[in-house]
Amino acid sequence: MNKKDAFVIFSVFQSRLSHQDNMDNHKKVLRHLKDFGLRFKVVEGVYRGESELSILVPVINQVFDLATVEQLAHIYNQHSILFVDSDRNAELKFMVKPFDASLNELPKSEKLGKFIATTKGIATQCENYTKDGNNYYICDLRGVA
Repeated sequence: MNKKDAFVIFSVFQSRLSHQDNMDNHKKVLRHLKDFGLRFKVVEGVYRGESELSILVPVINQVFDLATVEQLAHIYNQHSILFVDSDRNAELKFMVKPFDASLNELPKSEKLGKFIATTKGIATQCENYTKDGNNYYICDLRGVA
């Protein structure tokens, strides 16, 4: 993956499904991505302290690549995907739009700051991070209004 490529990280794991069902769905999604000709990499995602296999997909063509990932997220009933642009601005894009009573509207995304490399110690203190091999990444919320 080019260092400046935008990318999406998503998972098809669901807490209500068994480990085997989650693994089966994960393998199906990998086959779909391969069949669509998309490049991808399996990474470890930690969301709210729970670890799961996640998939990083470079977004070269937003019309096709991002739309394909969003479609797969919908098919597998995912609530959100993490989109990181070429400037490393991270945004959680909601597939099922949660209601924010304070806004009286349905938000489509939430800005999460910069997607940055960090140490294992800092990452594991956070509820949400990505592990790619021996590298750890978090969303730095500083600067997000």
